Amino acid sequence: MSESGKIRRTLIILTLIGFLGGILIEVIIGMCVSSQEDWFFDRPSMIWQLIGSGLYGAVAMGGSIVYQFERWGLLKATLVHYTLTLAAFLITNAALNWFPASVLAIVLILFTVVYFIIWLVQYLRWKKTIQEMNQDLERLADQKKNEEEHL
Repeated sequence: MSESGKIRRTLIILTLIGFLGGILIEVIIGMCVSSQEDWFFDRPSMIWQLIGSGLYGAVAMGGSIVYQFERWGLLKATLVHYTLTLAAFLITNAALNWFPASVLAIVLILFTVVYFIIWLVQYLRWKKTIQEMNQDLERLADQKKNEEEHL
């Protein structure tokens, strides 16, 4: 499979996972904030909430494909993904009335803080993985050097 084919396949998988994840999160939030047992059937706009949440999840997760573009670098990929998810959030918020304008500034600050925390955790995980891989490569190089010296 070509490189563009792999990226396209990964994009489709990420988008589907994001769509389903967005729906799942909406269902969980709906169950938590609703005071009725049959919250799903009592809300006529629920189908739009599910679709909107799914689309937002699809954009956020599918948009993470930018981290696979090695030429971009981490800063550019992060800025593009943040801008993409923020724009999708603002559009979804406007369409589905998630938050009133009076609290939107606070929500945007929280969005940015949560985004940064998730990014930082992922960055530290990858940094640790890369360090471990480099240590493994050094051990292999030392092992090969020792084997060559004993020949």
